[in-house]
Order: sequence, then structure tokens, then C-alpha cells
Amino acid sequence: MPRVLTHKVGKTETPEQFATSINERLGDEVEITTALECTGVQSSVCGAIQTVKFGGKVFVIGVGKDKMEIPFMRCSANEVDLQFQQRYVNMWPRAVRVLESGIINLDQLITHRFPLGNDVETFKTASNPESESFKVVIQTGS
Repeated sequence: MPRVLTHKVGKTETPEQFATSINERLGDEVEITTALECTGVQSSVCGAIQTVKFGGKVFVIGVGKDKMEIPFMRCSANEVDLQFQQRYVNMWPRAVRVLESGIINLDQLITHRFPLGNDVETFKTASNPESESFKVVIQTGS
């Protein structure tokens, strides 16, 4: 089964620091063949490009800005395959199958949970960069 690793990019982290952090977490024996970048944010796309091995693939599943700078020479010299996917087109059935398979554990992506009814606090947390929220979930029931 493929190993899945998520990484929260620091505000001041360079793409090279991003790659170093990921590679240190994985260890010397692991090389990344495929990186899924799901934000479309330039710094994350560039960081993903820096992490993959020679001939690796970066699959951008996010919608970014009209124009973006990428490390072109890194892509060229290392034959990095950069592909893009509009994230919502016909993806729900596939996404559900991936989640059901257990390959991806989404629990590590959820940073905050709030009960239904705490709407103001929930949205303040989700919109405040200082809260370091990534995925805020509103829960119903117990």
C-alpha cells in the first residue's frame, strides 16, 4: 500500500525547506514518486515539485491564480511530470472509493472541531490565520 504523508507548509518556509522537511520525515530509504498538491497555492506547488524524485509526478488538484511561478529548471532537469486536474469534475465517486479504501486518513487533516451552534467561534477560527486551522469541522450529535 502506498505511504501517505501530509505536510502543513509554514508561512516562511521555502520550497527547498519544504522538501527537506518532507524527506527528513520519510527517511533516506524513501523517494517520493508522486505528490498530490491540493491547494493550488504557488508555495505548495513549488514545494511539491522540490520533493519528488527524478521522473516523479506532481499532480495539482487545486485551482490557483491565473499566473504562477514554478521552478522550471527543477522540472526540466529532473523530468518532473507536472499535471493538473480541476478538482471537482467527476471526482466524487473516485474520492469516495479512495476514502473507503483506507489509503488516506483524513483525521490528521482536521485541526479543529466545533459542535453545531458555535457558528461564530467556528467561523472566526476558520478565517483567522493565527489559529493555524487547516480543516475546521462542525459536528452534529455525539
